[in-house]
Amino acid sequence: MKMKSKYLIFVSIVLILLSCNDKKTVYQDKIEFPPDVTAFMSGDSVYEESVSPEMKIVIYADSSGCTGCKLELDMWKFYMESISQKYNDRVLFMYYLQPRDKDELLFILENEEFNYPVYIDMDNQFGKLNSLHADEVFLLDKDNHILLAGNPLATTKRKKEYEEVIQKYLNEKKS
Repeated sequence: MKMKSKYLIFVSIVLILLSCNDKKTVYQDKIEFPPDVTAFMSGDSVYEESVSPEMKIVIYADSSGCTGCKLELDMWKFYMESISQKYNDRVLFMYYLQPRDKDELLFILENEEFNYPVYIDMDNQFGKLNSLHADEVFLLDKDNHILLAGNPLATTKRKKEYEEVIQKYLNEKKS
């Protein structure tokens, strides 16, 4: 019986150690956008993108979990306003969301007074096109190449990384 217990403990420790490795997600170097995903702004009105920004921050969220909880719209609104003011609207924020319930998402956006373009992707075209399997945030250049991946609201360090890359990229564009 002692041997069996030691074996179970050993196997448990090995499994725990294997699950703790710090895997890095590998992305393609460029994000692709599906041509036929409808954008909404201010509730249910269709929004057509007419600007060609120097940079983009793309926020992708799939249908898993609580949509209202994970979007953190108040935090994003504050961050988006600060970036827009600091860089004179040279950075565009794009939300690609795959909700379980479109009406619920539209209600949340209206209730939170989220007056920014949101692409509602019921078929998860964006996620499939870019091989995404979980929520993600990307900082892209003008040609949609990935400069950074990860949520700038997650940690102060990540937020600082975004600021540094945006500032460096936009300053190089001026020169």
